[in-house]
Parts: sequence; C-alpha cells; structure tokens
Amino acid sequence: MAPELTPNSITRMLSGSCNLDDFHPIVQVNAVKSCAGAGSEKHKLLVSDGTYFTTVLSVGNSIHQMITDGTVTRFTIVKVERSSTTTANNRNLLLFLDISVVTQHTEKIGNPVRMDESNMPASTTTSTATVPYSSNLPNTGAVPGWSPWHHLPHILPQPLPEQVDYPSQSHQEVRHQNVVKF
Repeated sequence: MAPELTPNSITRMLSGSCNLDDFHPIVQVNAVKSCAGAGSEKHKLLVSDGTYFTTVLSVGNSIHQMITDGTVTRFTIVKVERSSTTTANNRNLLLFLDISVVTQHTEKIGNPVRMDESNMPASTTTSTATVPYSSNLPNTGAVPGWSPWHHLPHILPQPLPEQVDYPSQSHQEVRHQNVVKF
C-alpha cells in the first residue's frame, strides 16, 4: 500500500495559501539532481504530492548530507520540516530548508503533472490588469475626490468664520458684543 501524501501541498506551498512555518506536508521525491551553487553544492529535487510535481531547490546542509549518504533517493517519501518560497525569472520557486525521511518507496505515487502557469491558482499568476484612464481629467497626478485627510474628517481644518469689520466701533465695544449673558 502506498504511503499517504499531503493532497495539493505543492499548490498550497507555491500559492502562499498556507503559512509555511506551520505547514509540514508529506511529499515524494521523484528525482534528485546535483547542481553547483555559490560556494556549496546544492540539489534540485523533483517533488510530487501525487497530483502535481515541481522542482525544488534544497538548500539545507542536512538535506545535502541525506542525499550524499543515500538516505534520500528517488521515490523517497519525506516530510517537509522547513520551507520557503522565492521568485526568480517571474516564477515562484520552492526551497526546502529541512526535511525528514518518512519511508523509502519503490515507485511513483499517483500520476502527477507539472505545476506551471496554466494550472497555477489565480493568486500566484502575474496579473497584467490595467487601470482605465480618462483623458478628460486634468493631468495633476491626483485621484479625483481623494484627499490625504479623507479618513480623518474630525481633524480636517475648519473654515474660519467670516471676519466682521466694525469700523465705527472701538475694540472695547466689539469685545463686549461677543460676550454671552445668561
């Protein structure tokens, strides 16, 4: 009987729909390839959740050790302990920082297809939405009807009362007119 892989874990990790600190999926390593990195050897893993597969860059020293001593090989089932995502060349990439071996397996589980732009959830694909432009508005750079104070109406400056000019009265008389008697 095939071990249970975490369903849709590749999609969830790449789309950002889960907190990677709390998400520890179980996936299958379908291929391991060494690649030269800056200062250290890194490995690319072809990882599957049974439905989708993607290329993962393993950057943890413990993963490197498990690959070189033969603990992690083709079809190994692993639990992702720590992972991260990054973007390169307009693609989301998955990084494995730490994994633990669940079991060795002898064949591929499921019939996974490559995770790419065509089957990626909408939240991870790059959007090219445009904002409508109206040529009849003045080109001031400001958004019509918007004010930096729109969310603070209680502190908006209040208009000053109209100045009343009493040319025939002295300053003393004007002051007494503004006194309210009860």
